[in-house]
Amino acid sequence: MKQAAHRVSLMALMLSLVGAAPGCAGDASEAGVALPDPIDVTGAELDGVSVAPLDGIDGPSLTDCDPDALRVRGARPWTGGGVQVVLELLDAGEPVEAPESVSVAQALDDGTLEAVAVGAGRVQRGLTAIVLVPSEDPLEHEQRVEQARALIDALDMQERIALVVADAASTLMADLTTRRSHLHRRLDELTPRQPGDIAATESATQAAIAEVGGIFGPHSREVILVDGETDSGELADRLAARRAATVLVGLCPTDGPLKSVTLKTPTATCELAAPPIVEHVASIPCDAAAAAADAWPWPDTIGFDLTPSQMAVYQTKYEALDKSDMDLTVSLGTSSPMKAEAHFRGQSSLDCERKSFTVNLKGPEARRLAPGAANDEFYLIGQCLDDGYFRQLFANAFYREHALFPLEHRLVEVTLNGESLGAYMLLEKPDETLPGDHLALESVIRRRFDPEDKPEDVKYPKDEAEAQDALAIYKDMTALVETEPPSSLAEALESRVDLDRHLLYLAFQAVMRNGDYVDEAYFYGVREGEHPSAELYYRPMGWDSDDLFSACHHQGKHATPDPQGIAFCVEGDLELAIYAADDVYERFADHVETLLTQTLTPGIVAERVGAVRDELFSVLDHEAACVAMVEVGADDCASLHGHIEGRMSDFLGKVEARNDELLDALSVWRAGR
Repeated sequence: MKQAAHRVSLMALMLSLVGAAPGCAGDASEAGVALPDPIDVTGAELDGVSVAPLDGIDGPSLTDCDPDALRVRGARPWTGGGVQVVLELLDAGEPVEAPESVSVAQALDDGTLEAVAVGAGRVQRGLTAIVLVPSEDPLEHEQRVEQARALIDALDMQERIALVVADAASTLMADLTTRRSHLHRRLDELTPRQPGDIAATESATQAAIAEVGGIFGPHSREVILVDGETDSGELADRLAARRAATVLVGLCPTDGPLKSVTLKTPTATCELAAPPIVEHVASIPCDAAAAAADAWPWPDTIGFDLTPSQMAVYQTKYEALDKSDMDLTVSLGTSSPMKAEAHFRGQSSLDCERKSFTVNLKGPEARRLAPGAANDEFYLIGQCLDDGYFRQLFANAFYREHALFPLEHRLVEVTLNGESLGAYMLLEKPDETLPGDHLALESVIRRRFDPEDKPEDVKYPKDEAEAQDALAIYKDMTALVETEPPSSLAEALESRVDLDRHLLYLAFQAVMRNGDYVDEAYFYGVREGEHPSAELYYRPMGWDSDDLFSACHHQGKHATPDPQGIAFCVEGDLELAIYAADDVYERFADHVETLLTQTLTPGIVAERVGAVRDELFSVLDHEAACVAMVEVGADDCASLHGHIEGRMSDFLGKVEARNDELLDALSVWRAGR
């Protein structure tokens, strides 16, 4: 799926909200028909649900219907031609305290009412864009900055927050992030100024945030105005109450496809057009309770089906290590088969018997692949070089928890014409996913081998001239390590890259003694801040960390040794900042110590590895899948499981020894300062 480039001026992002033109009827009680008792569906925690305009809070919607009683915040297609509707329930304009007790019914064509499955959201997080109204008056400016700061701190720590200034340019100070320190830094940089068109900035921000993640993105997308009248604590509480009062409604067709839907509560009626049917899951029976609980039938198996002629092409490309596209048919779990293209992928792993794949499902529509992931392109990673198949999964989980891996993944079984190829990691493509998950992302770059001056791989944008511009900006950022004086290096880097996250990434490699990470890192650039026209702000992302506890590749001849014995296999241009400035090294060492004593102690690592083991064994739970893991050569699942657990045990022993080694090195370094 091709993503559109986003620019910093939100005034240029006045996009039309997706949805039908629904209508509203009057008070449902006028019909004199008793509503059925509510059907309460208790489901898993959702990604988020939308809220409506009130006290400075706004969000994209299909219709407000009766703004005092009922608002429809979204509708997305479900299996079997069903629909999932996001409803906000209110009582005289106030969020209801017990949404599961409110009767919601569907009005059928004959006028009768039918109870529908309702799942109470009660979510804690989603997407929030804070629109700060600036002021020329320094005291008033500081008051509003502090209000925004307090609101940021009051929201859930996993809430992705953007910061927009309602000035003449609708300046995007910070794109969506969970990083509170970055948001606070941007607020520190904000200077007094005249406000611009506040309503236009709000409208543009609302339209832009409605596009994030597409139709299957987070249910919850809020725009909150900070204008000097805002009590941040009350706003945060209000937002939580409105989310708790929002429910998901599951509807299934009874006689032909749903073209429109009429929903009734005791005090309101809403009519809306049904979203288009998703063809590949149309044959999967609709389950209204599952839709209300947001329990999508995620595919546990990805099936490749090839005709004899397609299979002949496959074999030819397989033997020739040919990475060009080939035609095939793909099924996602129990979905209908879809025409697709795929090719083998990887560098060293291309020599493996079980090869990895890039898959492109034909057609423009997104397909739901994993919780939070919907696209038409994805990777299937065989992990054939990951001895024990757990290192990359372990690293990805750590990266994700620490804002270093904004991609979704899950383990699946891949079959080829019905025969198992074993367990694969289904993973989002960075260049397909990251642009659509941000407001102003303009660059996705995979770093290559800096010591040999291998050119970086610009994954996004696709236009060659734009890619070269993005690469030049990236190189200007990494060049700061050589051109900036040590006394100002940290500050200079922090204006261009999330230095703290990159130092944490480097600390993880040191603790896990990763011998091959210089070319296993992405940097994605967003155009944000006070002076966005000349620079991009880069965020780092870990990638393909399957070489934990390995020797530094190329016998370490390209690595710059650490005299303190703490950093490991330092080869990248940006990593050399720890040697260029003492304060940068100290921040790196602090991260290492935090990992060793708090975040990645041997006990915590053992728990995390155990969780990965359970995830692996949930897919490798039958003989065909276990035998297909040809790197091990096991005859059955018991043998494979034993091999994996043995490798995990060895890994945990190395973790414990490395922990002791680095704590000693840190102690010596601190004593000698």
